[in-house]
Formats: sequence, structure tokens, C-alpha cells
Amino acid sequence: ICLSYRFQQGFYTPYYRIVDFYLPTLKIIIEIDGPCHDPEEDRRRDVWFERVRGIKTLRLTNEQVLKREFGIIDEFIFSRW
Repeated sequence: ICLSYRFQQGFYTPYYRIVDFYLPTLKIIIEIDGPCHDPEEDRRRDVWFERVRGIKTLRLTNEQVLKREFGIIDEFIFSRW
């Protein structure tokens, strides 16, 4: 699979990393979630990014990445329009 999106790996505040990957032209965050993620905290942060910055979040599990299930990214992007 060849992804044809221009990714920016994360973006940061002075104190901590905010996201795993960001597609600035589409205003989409891609997070890869392992077992240590707090779903409730993640949901609050996703809502904040969408409400305040107009940025949608797509969450992938470690298993999806290891299985190379990247078609999910296309589905997410095209479902927005």
C-alpha cells in the first residue's frame, strides 16, 4: 500500500507531544493507541480538537498498524465529505 498523503509527524507544545501524526492540509490527526491509552481522556481531547481547532481525529490500534490496515485512513477521509 502506498499512502499518498503528506504527513507531519506529531506536533508539540513546549511541554509534551500532542499527537502521533497530523495531516495539515486535511486537518486530521491520526493517533495510534496502545494498551496504555485512557479512552475517556482521549475522547475529551478529540472533542476539544474538533470543537476548538476544527481538527478531526482518527484512532488506530497497534494491531491495525501491525496488520497494515491503512485503508481505514482513506475511508475516514472520504466519509467526511
